[in-house]
Amino acid sequence: CNIFNTIIFFHNPKIGASMSTSKQVLQLISQIVQKDVSDSEELLSSGLIDSVSVMDLVVAIKETFHVEIPFEEIVEIMSNSSTIIEYVEKHKK
Repeated sequence: CNIFNTIIFFHNPKIGASMSTSKQVLQLISQIVQKDVSDSEELLSSGLIDSVSVMDLVVAIKETFHVEIPFEEIVEIMSNSSTIIEYVEKHKK
């Protein structure tokens, strides 16, 4: 999966515009891990995402939602799809 294709997908106003933030985040995660994920999916402890995927996801979230994830909080936020959704919903602009 190419991260830039993922970013273009979410910047396309015809796609994702009517979707809820949580659904957009789940689709973004799913595209990066190349697997459908639930809204309570364990990501790090299950090995579903690795360090490269985490960084791809951090960049995609920044580009898609204009949300920056502080380096010192990455492990906590990226541990579960629900924590990612909560963080993005709270901080998106």
